[in-house]
Amino acid sequence: TVPPGMSSPAPLGLAAVSEALYASVWKQHAQIGASVPKAELIQLEGRLLEQATQLYHEHRWEEALATFAQLLAVVEKIHPASDHAMRGAIVNNIGSCLHNLGEFEAAKAYYEAAVDSFNKTSTPMVDRLLYGDINKRRIHWVKARIVDVMWERQPEERFYLDGNGVKRQAPDVACASSRAGQMLSHEWL
Repeated sequence: TVPPGMSSPAPLGLAAVSEALYASVWKQHAQIGASVPKAELIQLEGRLLEQATQLYHEHRWEEALATFAQLLAVVEKIHPASDHAMRGAIVNNIGSCLHNLGEFEAAKAYYEAAVDSFNKTSTPMVDRLLYGDINKRRIHWVKARIVDVMWERQPEERFYLDGNGVKRQAPDVACASSRAGQMLSHEWL
């Protein structure tokens, strides 16, 4: 948060953010190693997802961003490369963290990568019968966020899309700081 009377630092930009995220995911890949049992990685995936979601809903964007990056590394280790829906969801959440931090150029790139991932998958028939076309709703949601970043508007945080593509009201969680004026810090890199 920027103190009153001071100007906000300039966004870090796509290149710096992408380089930092790539380095973070690469480091996580190296730390996981091949010797960690898959069952432990599955448990870690669940814990990281829960933690990242909580941090996100608390508007602790940098911490959520770092946790989603860790989650992406774990998912890439244990899920097949063809699991585009899972990767798309995490990349979308990374984009959303960046969007909330005012990194519009980087957010747009991550949102576009999420749309690309969602376009490579289809909703399984059972899910389609129960929930409708989940991927179509995900793509529509993310494309609306792309429009927001193109106009440099902050995202609407009162709602989110759950794992089944259903729009839900965000939990009313007391957050440590207001989202207004938050920027991705240079220390994050």
